[in-house]
Amino acid sequence: EEKLRYALTEVTFNAPKRIRDAQMNILGTHDTERIITVLGGEDATGKSNAQLSTLKMNDDEYEKGRALLLQGLTALFTLPGIPCIYYGDEAGLQGYGDPFNRRTFPWNNIDTIILKHCKTLSRIRHSNPVYREGDFELLHLENGILLFKRKYKTLSYLTIINNTKSELQLKFSQNVLSLFDNEIKRDFKIAPQASSIIKAKNNIQFEI
Repeated sequence: EEKLRYALTEVTFNAPKRIRDAQMNILGTHDTERIITVLGGEDATGKSNAQLSTLKMNDDEYEKGRALLLQGLTALFTLPGIPCIYYGDEAGLQGYGDPFNRRTFPWNNIDTIILKHCKTLSRIRHSNPVYREGDFELLHLENGILLFKRKYKTLSYLTIINNTKSELQLKFSQNVLSLFDNEIKRDFKIAPQASSIIKAKNNIQFEI
């Protein structure tokens, strides 16, 4: 958490805003293991290429990796900068280091849950100019819970990541809008290892 706090505060704000808003943000590239494999798979240390060529996550490992990836994508699409996705990550493509991270796109085995999440995040990002030019403020980072705000004119957009095994409850001082499901309410419950994006007025108050 302290490394993430450092990245979201000191590192982020070392660059002028015009640079922050245009920087490319990534979770994985052709130079790294596939992000879902990093998040849920076995450690590759000490394993030969022959072993890695056939090593795949079991169902439990995949579910763990996917849950973390969905949270990571929510953050990626709502942080300052431009989200960049390495082909196949939006489809749940697995793989260790080169050349196993460069497999062809899994046209016949696309993870529709990850893909749908990416499409939802893309829609939200393109529909709200805050993600192209809004200000950023880290509000909370502790015990697996990340909460940050993007501010634009009279509106605030809250990204909430609940990387815990317990349900997260937030109470707001007035009604707010969930951009994932378009529900309007004052009290929100976010499932374990899930995320949410909330649109509210700038003067909104909340408690966890």
